[in-house]
Amino acid sequence: MENAYGYALRVTNLTLMTYDKPTSQRMWKATGACFMVKPTPVQAGAQAIRQDIVVLCTAHLADTAAGVSRIDWKFVY
Repeated sequence: MENAYGYALRVTNLTLMTYDKPTSQRMWKATGACFMVKPTPVQAGAQAIRQDIVVLCTAHLADTAAGVSRIDWKFVY
């Protein structure tokens, strides 16, 4: 991506919450990373062009009791 900068964040823990038990949350040890890409503002004439900030994440859970071993997710702002 041209004219962009980003950040990398380390994932060390995750909180999993299922839709059928929204008040039941547990912290799980995890290893992973999140990458945020934020475009540098661009203008077309006098008008600023809207560009999305994107965060991509992946994490691996070592505990088999978690029910999942890998989670990938994305946020777009």
